Amino acid sequence: MNMKLKKILDDIQKTEDKIAELQEHLKRQNTLKQQMEDVEIIKSFRSMKLDSRSYWYCLTGFRKEPLRFR
Repeated sequence: MNMKLKKILDDIQKTEDKIAELQEHLKRQNTLKQQMEDVEIIKSFRSMKLDSRSYWYCLTGFRKEPLRFR
């Protein structure tokens, strides 16, 4: 096999492997981001110190009409 072609094929394989590795890393980072956002939301709700019924009304209100930020 032509050495230049072999080098190009090897480089393509290395690049594809690196892309797959980076995609997996990105997936893990997005999962961590989501988990951290969830923790912050929970902290915010708990800091309001509402009773159970008030939490329920608050959450059902968010489900019915999403918040709109300007």
